[in-house]
Amino acid sequence: MMVRFHRSGRAHPVVTGVALVLCVMIAGLFVAGRYVASRTPEPSQPSVAEAEGPEERVVLDPESLTLADLKIEAPVVRPMRSLRKVTGQIVPDPSGLVRVTSRVEGRVIRLLVAPGDSVRAGQTLAIVESERLHGAQVAYQLATRKTALARQMLEQRRRLAALGEYARPQLEQARARLNAVEAEVRQAEGAVALARSSLDEVEAQLRALHAALERARIQAQLARSRAERAEMLYREELMARQDWEQAQAEAAQAQAALQAAEAEVAQGEAKRSAAATRVKEAQAAHTTALRQRELAEQALRRAEAVYQGNYYTHREVMEAHIAYEQARIEEDGALDDVQLLGGQPGDLHRAPVVAPIAGRVAELLVTVGENVLAERPLLTLLNPRVVRAQFDVFARDAAFLKAGQTVFFTAETLPGRVFRGTVSRIEDRMDPQTRTLRVQCTVPNTAGWLKPGAFVTGTLVTRQVPRALVVPQEAVQQVDGRNVVYVPTGAPGTFRPVAVRIGQRQPPWVEILEGLKPTDRIVTRNAFLLKSQMMKSELADE
Repeated sequence: MMVRFHRSGRAHPVVTGVALVLCVMIAGLFVAGRYVASRTPEPSQPSVAEAEGPEERVVLDPESLTLADLKIEAPVVRPMRSLRKVTGQIVPDPSGLVRVTSRVEGRVIRLLVAPGDSVRAGQTLAIVESERLHGAQVAYQLATRKTALARQMLEQRRRLAALGEYARPQLEQARARLNAVEAEVRQAEGAVALARSSLDEVEAQLRALHAALERARIQAQLARSRAERAEMLYREELMARQDWEQAQAEAAQAQAALQAAEAEVAQGEAKRSAAATRVKEAQAAHTTALRQRELAEQALRRAEAVYQGNYYTHREVMEAHIAYEQARIEEDGALDDVQLLGGQPGDLHRAPVVAPIAGRVAELLVTVGENVLAERPLLTLLNPRVVRAQFDVFARDAAFLKAGQTVFFTAETLPGRVFRGTVSRIEDRMDPQTRTLRVQCTVPNTAGWLKPGAFVTGTLVTRQVPRALVVPQEAVQQVDGRNVVYVPTGAPGTFRPVAVRIGQRQPPWVEILEGLKPTDRIVTRNAFLLKSQMMKSELADE
């Protein structure tokens, strides 16, 4: 039996059978060391390009290859998961923990449940006696009677209308209304004509004022020119002072006349604006009067149709109908007040307290005869079908957390049964004493097996790879701080180490992140023999 190892093209001596036995013993020590290493975090790995030695070879002769019993196969593609151990407890879900209060202040006169009782939604849990509810009940009864009276009045007026008692007065009233509106239309037409006449007069006056203003502007300009010429002649001593003063006075007088004309034009503009406003107002009043006349004509036609057809659409019946509808609205409002306070019509002062959800009575917070306020809880209900699993995750694993991750766990109340939850909430604050982060998971609890307060232990799936390239753990060996696998070169009994970068471990598999392809073939059994022979040969070289 011979074993040869070639490195850099150099041959090594033949190893005897005794040497092979020593190799097996050394390999056993490396397996034990590898088992211990697998339980510790992976050391930082160099990149594959830097780690692989291109000239390394291990050569076995046929007899050694048979005794080594190597197994060569391709990597496997399968799902892989990264797991973290967690512990915690079952806690009630906020949506399943309800504090039941009375809708009205009063005195508890009956308690119909005890702690531990199961209740259904809508079940009466307690009865509270309330003066406020009594007042609402009385108001509801009065509203009910008012509705009944309004109904009687409506029926009575309908019978009178059938006899024609209301048709003729309505017709006469419609005719009188039309006559009054016709008078308003004529009056509005006169007001419009008068306003327009006034506006025309004001506009004529304004035109005259504008003409006077233009004349005053021309006179003022001429006077200023004469005054400027007189000023020049006076300075040259070609004009007497008396003539110069007279020219200055005439200019001042012309300027005053211009300002007066401008003031009169401004007043005229204001009068025209006021007159135009009165025209618009008169026209608006006329338009309103025309609309009123149109409505009055329509009302008269309806009244004539009602009178001729003996219809019931008359004011008296409509008023009775409106009063009846208002009474019904008040009755509905009074009933709402009673129901809002938790009462039912007929029971004047007792308000039942009902369960808003189905669940179990966790605790009673009042006793019979105790006075309670509307906001004070009477008891606590717990829905056992809605719980959460609350776990404490160590700080070193916080970076792997995210909502939607899966947790598999067991509870101390049901040993051996595995439950599944989904991470729904991750708290932002870390416990400064335990250095843990609290994580809550939604858990289906239809059967009610999970009890709040129960201790749970589980596994958090922080990473899932649906198609990971994996190899058996024993296929990966550590050589000089690098992870390698052994690949046949194609020559008989010849293998070369290939550096790989590994990912997560899930015994008996280890994930290969870099260095192998799915089509590669590697040594998956007794690879430690090749590692032992490589190290022995390196020691011999030294």
